[in-house]
Amino acid sequence: MQKYIWPLLALTLFSCKKNTEVLDVTTEKFNNPLSSGIDSAVHAAYLKHKDSVNTIGMSIGLYKNGKIYNYGYGETVKGNKTPPNEKTFFEIGSITKTYTAIATHLMLLEKKQTINQTIRELLPDSIPVLQKEGVEVTFKHLLNHTSGIPYFPGNFDIFNTAEELAESIKIYDKNKLFSYLKQNPVSFKPGEFFEYSNTTYGLMGVLLEEHYKKSYSKILQEKIFNPLSLSETKTLIEQTDLTRWSKGYEDGEPVSYLNDWSVLAGSGVLKSTLHDVLKYGIANLMPPTGLLGEAIKQSHQVSYLPFSDAGRFKINGRLGWFQYINNEVPNSRFIFHNGSTGGFNSELFISTETNTVLVILFNTRYTGSDRQGFIRDLHKIMLQ
Repeated sequence: MQKYIWPLLALTLFSCKKNTEVLDVTTEKFNNPLSSGIDSAVHAAYLKHKDSVNTIGMSIGLYKNGKIYNYGYGETVKGNKTPPNEKTFFEIGSITKTYTAIATHLMLLEKKQTINQTIRELLPDSIPVLQKEGVEVTFKHLLNHTSGIPYFPGNFDIFNTAEELAESIKIYDKNKLFSYLKQNPVSFKPGEFFEYSNTTYGLMGVLLEEHYKKSYSKILQEKIFNPLSLSETKTLIEQTDLTRWSKGYEDGEPVSYLNDWSVLAGSGVLKSTLHDVLKYGIANLMPPTGLLGEAIKQSHQVSYLPFSDAGRFKINGRLGWFQYINNEVPNSRFIFHNGSTGGFNSELFISTETNTVLVILFNTRYTGSDRQGFIRDLHKIMLQ
């Protein structure tokens, strides 16, 4: 029997309230120039699904035929009549995990180790061997969510609101994480099942810090942001231009930004713009030479074969990403990750078959399936 624990794949942080308001982004609020066939196709997809995308605003980026297309619909702040553009900041949530994964692959390459290396050497001696049934946790298990370490740590404070969540994350420090790991919280034999885990990606961020003796933020800056020229991808809101921020919403109400992620930074701390996320997607489509490019390629390898079905799509595990199959375009495979924080959703799809990249950034957190039809039609544009 296969075991799947499926929290919408994204970094879902709240117990969800039922969405009772369809948030409409009207055709008067967009910056699509409608000057090309792709412009028109994206706009047609928007018009078809605008009543079901459940967002105040969104940015859409597409790389196709060697060209970049950027579109904004709706509003950056409810009522301001200003659509987001390629320079508008969004929280990108669990897409952060792909950056953490690439940095981890790069660390292992530098150390001339493989993903089958156990994580023991980077943990304090006071923490017992993390294992179950004689199988010790390796970097591979962390990377593909098969370690048996759960979604959130068992000693993480309970939260019900965005403000409570922000405080819970802020006070969850390395000492609390290490105290939790001393209990050997591995719930099943590593490698046997898939269980999506924020804890493991927070732990990977800590292991990177233990190795490099630098903060997670500095590691990403040196190892990924600078080499890929990602000048608009940040760990802190204070590092961004606040005039370019979109406001996050849930159920039509504004919610607080999630800024200080403390020890869980590797699971969802990043903020970025459509410009940078699309550039990052293109770098994954066409990795650079050298160790960074090799680390990117390794993060794409499919490593957990059983598929988990989420209705209109299914996924299985890569080593930092997921392999995504849209059930309505079943012959195509995407390199994929998404994200969900208090007031934001993000989607990143890469097709090596058609050399295309799709990014969608929403400033409204929504966990229903209504957006999937819109995403499917954008996939069809990618694949045409």
